[in-house]
Amino acid sequence: MYAPQPLFAAIHADFPVSEATVSLLVSVTILPLGVAPLFYGMLLNFVSTRRLLQIALFLLALSGLPVFFTHSFPVMLLARLVQGLLVPAVLTSLMAHISSQFQGVELQRAMAAYVGTTILGGLCGRIISAALSTWLGWRWAMLLIALAMLPGILVVMGFSGETRAGFSRTRWGSFAGVFKNSLLLRLLCFEAGGLFIFMAIGNCLPFYLSSLNDEISELRVALMYCGYGLGALVAFSSGRLVRLLGGEARALLLTFCAYFAFMPGFASTDMRLIFLTMTLYCGAQFMQHSICVGLINRLSEAERGVTNGICLACYYTGGALGSYLSVLVYMHFSWTACVAMLMALLFAMICVAFTLRKQLPQS
Repeated sequence: MYAPQPLFAAIHADFPVSEATVSLLVSVTILPLGVAPLFYGMLLNFVSTRRLLQIALFLLALSGLPVFFTHSFPVMLLARLVQGLLVPAVLTSLMAHISSQFQGVELQRAMAAYVGTTILGGLCGRIISAALSTWLGWRWAMLLIALAMLPGILVVMGFSGETRAGFSRTRWGSFAGVFKNSLLLRLLCFEAGGLFIFMAIGNCLPFYLSSLNDEISELRVALMYCGYGLGALVAFSSGRLVRLLGGEARALLLTFCAYFAFMPGFASTDMRLIFLTMTLYCGAQFMQHSICVGLINRLSEAERGVTNGICLACYYTGGALGSYLSVLVYMHFSWTACVAMLMALLFAMICVAFTLRKQLPQS
């Protein structure tokens, strides 16, 4: 999903399009995740998670071929859109399988582990694609990242049985029921807002770093995302951190306050400070994400496929909007204006987080 991010400057040099248009390589991949998980959540009532994973991984591997061979930017965008339609099949299947195996607090811990592994995948995708691009060119990087899906098929073939996720037949009223729950709605808004901010930083940062040093390599840009490692550690240990901070409501509030405090560091011209800010910021982002996804699964009374579909839909809709709108602000105004916009959104999320202190049930 995020492999093109550190390659934006290199891709931009090969196509006569604007920075905002190049950023669509991530935006169009994320955008279908705002709708497709709802479809896959219902589909998992009839198709096994194993079968859906096998098909999606195989098609994802093939999708790297047009990206490698094309010299037309619209064709490349179309291939990335297809990838965006396939990725939620993988994510929804994995979330549905996990949520069918655990209950209560154990489910929240399992979801935190799931979030941690996706964080590691995001980090590896950026760094490996950047390294391959630096050595072989960005086309080879995109192709090899896609072909890396093939070993996953062998792993899925080792799953025991052809079991489905075990959900009951989906009722359309389940979707409305989730959104009518004001507590769940606020948590879903946190998911959307969190990825909006994260994708805004992730998509604008390569262009900003290139403006500071026009000779910076794709690999050096990707290394700025190494803060993902801290994010993974935070996600895996989020349960312990929540207890230390006094519960989910207080942990969320403190996380958003930390976000707000770190954000001005991105406006610096010192790459060391930007790297430190990115590291601290990743920890805060994934703390928020792991808490929210666990709470949403724990508190929702809808079918698990519906719950996880809605959760992913809100999360990635926010990400798609942030990944594109932020680059427009960066192009037409400045990086400082973009950072200020994100801080305003964070302030609004802090205000909403105050309302949760007495409403979240104890773990």
